[in-house]
Parts: sequence; structure tokens; C-alpha cells
Amino acid sequence: MPEITFSVVIPVYNSDRSLPELVERLHAVFRDKMAETHEIIMVDDASPRPETWQMLRAISSEDPIVRTFRLARNFGQGCALLCGMAHARGRWIITMDDDLQHRPEDIPRLAAHRDHDVVIGRFPEKACGPFKKLTSNLKGRLDARLLGKPRHITSSPFRLMKRHVVESMLSIRTPRPFLIAMILSVTADVVNADVTHEERKYGRSNYTLRNSFSMISNMLFNNSSFMLRSMSVFGFTMASLSILYGFSLVFRGLIREVPVPGWTSLMVVVLISSGVVIFCLGILGEYIARLIETAESRPSWVIRDRIDSTHDHCPPTTDNRPPTTDKDPSC
Repeated sequence: MPEITFSVVIPVYNSDRSLPELVERLHAVFRDKMAETHEIIMVDDASPRPETWQMLRAISSEDPIVRTFRLARNFGQGCALLCGMAHARGRWIITMDDDLQHRPEDIPRLAAHRDHDVVIGRFPEKACGPFKKLTSNLKGRLDARLLGKPRHITSSPFRLMKRHVVESMLSIRTPRPFLIAMILSVTADVVNADVTHEERKYGRSNYTLRNSFSMISNMLFNNSSFMLRSMSVFGFTMASLSILYGFSLVFRGLIREVPVPGWTSLMVVVLISSGVVIFCLGILGEYIARLIETAESRPSWVIRDRIDSTHDHCPPTTDNRPPTTDKDPSC
């Protein structure tokens, strides 16, 4: 079997109309512009539209270069990407979206920097709405503040990675993967390459407010101790203010007679104190729940169906462990 140079991993969700054009353009780039061997791995993240899996089946049945997988439920984009990366055979792995906003014709721009561990596509101009731009900018600031991402590096899902980086990422056991955090935890050799961000050609974005909240919560709770540290600082500040206020009451009581405090003041203190305690307990509970998920070794993905004509003998993969030495390494 010839060595695969590039593996393109694409998470798919309700995007059946864009897939034929995406595959055709990818083939044209690798065969005509780069003259490199390649494979295309598409992972359907349990799309509600049945037409999506039907389209994937039709494409992969006619094109052996395209390998398709369907997950048993919606695990999220990060898990779908890790599933595809675990089955990739290329020396370099490329990740990109399924909606044609990432241009296949820009892959040579990423490949021009392939001597680096990770090359991330940077969009000088983004063809998206104000809400998406706002959340993208917020995420970039949080990446730099919480994850230690260099401020001159811009993150995006359009990226090229060396195989050893991907294998190191797959060794990280987490049911809620956050890819930029995983990348930064295994390598510091990350660069940007300018690429074009196209207008969405079909349908509308699946990116919702709930997705934004889930992404930010994964960053805060699974990939940083920011909330715990903030809770400690907040608790220390409130304790210090309480002690100072207590000293002031004692001082006032020693130098003059103080009337009985009013009901309003008492209730304000009680409500603020109990609210702070409940808030802190909620943060601790969120951390504990996610620690339990990790300790239980819940799989990052479960494959329901696959169309992979070159490796039908491989057992389905149900987590993000790298292949063991007693199996075909391409499984």
C-alpha cells in the first residue's frame, strides 16, 4: 500500500449539499497542484438530516480515497475530529470544516510551512456575522489568557499537524476535548499561514449560543484552573472585608453605644454570604462532575457505521487511544 502523505479530516454535520464539491476540490488540489498522495476522512457527528449519511455513503462507495465514519450520537466537533485523526494514515494531518468556508485551494499555503509541528490558518477577513466574530474574538482572548497561547498566534479549525503531534494528542484522555489546548500541551512549534475565509455557500451555520457556551465552559473547567483560582481570590477578598467590618463593629461598640442593627442590614449580609457559598459550591460541583467523567474513562466517540473499503478488517474504535502495536497501525 503506498504511503499516504496527507490525511484530510473533516467533521460533518448536516452538510450533504457541500460534500460533493468539497471532495472534488480536494482531489484537484492534491492531484493537480501538489502531486501528493492523500486520503479524505469524513466523520458524521450523528447528523439529524439522514441525507448527510446517505451522501457520505454514496461518495465513499464510489471513491476509495474517501473514508467515512458515523458516530453513534452527537459527541461534538472536537470528538469527531479526534475520531478521524485516530484513523488517519498520513504523515501530515489537515483538519477543516465541511461548509466550504475553508478553501481546499489554500492547503498549499499550509503545506509550505510543513517543517513546523502545527500550521494554523489565519483569516485576515472573516465572512461571518457579528455574533460569530464577537465570540471568535472572545475565544482568542481566553486562549491567550487561560491556555498560554502566544498572542501573535491566531487559532482556527483549519490547520495542518505533523503525525507525532496528533499521536501525542490522542494519548490525552478526556471526554471533552479542546483541540487548541491539546495542541499547546504537546508542542510550542505553532505558526500561522494566511488563508481566505469564504462566504457560506449552502444553508446556515450550526454554530449557536449553546455551542459558544459549551466551548467556553470546556476551556474554563477542563483546560484551566481559572475558576478555582478566581473562587479562591473572591473568597479571600470577602473574608478580608468581613474581618475588617467585624473590627469596625467592635471599635464602634467600645467607643459608643450602638443601636441594634436593622433587619435589612442583617438580611443583606446573610443573603450575600449564602449566595457566595452556593456559587462556590456550584463551581466545585462542576469540577467534580467533570473529574468523574474522566475517571470513568468514558469514550470520546463511538462509531456506529463506517465505509472504509481498504480496512474492513479493523475493529471499530471507541475512544481516543492511539493504536496498539499488535494491530494494524492504520486502524
